[in-house]
Amino acid sequence: MSVPEEGRRIYAYLVAEVIPRQTVATYQELNSATGVAFGPGGGHIGQVLGWVFRACERRGFPPITSVVVKAGEGQSELYDRPRNRYGMPSSGYFVALAESDKQAGRETAPGLERWLDKPPGFDKDVARWEYQDLIERHQESVWRHRAWRSQL
Repeated sequence: MSVPEEGRRIYAYLVAEVIPRQTVATYQELNSATGVAFGPGGGHIGQVLGWVFRACERRGFPPITSVVVKAGEGQSELYDRPRNRYGMPSSGYFVALAESDKQAGRETAPGLERWLDKPPGFDKDVARWEYQDLIERHQESVWRHRAWRSQL
């Protein structure tokens, strides 16, 4: 399965701009830098991030999409201010983790299978925070990885 052009743009931006500064990126930042839409009214950045996640996994790369977080008015997903080093990915990241069969050598945690519930059997926005330590370790693995390629 090939990664669509929008996924390649997001990946290239993360590798060239976000990873070197070792901070998280917001959906708004990705939208401004790559033109990939998000939000109500046609946004599909979550789907594109899913493609990027799976492509990185197939190549044995760390979960690069762990460094993409929601942030904005009244949202606390970008919680490591002023450094912006850590933040909480959206529930789509956890669904991708739960669907993953390879794990690409990344650390996992019990209970991720709950993210496959449709409709959700628990409050996904609250449940993400149970995995804060795991997410920080995923983000650290992205910043430590030295074999990123400029293109997927």
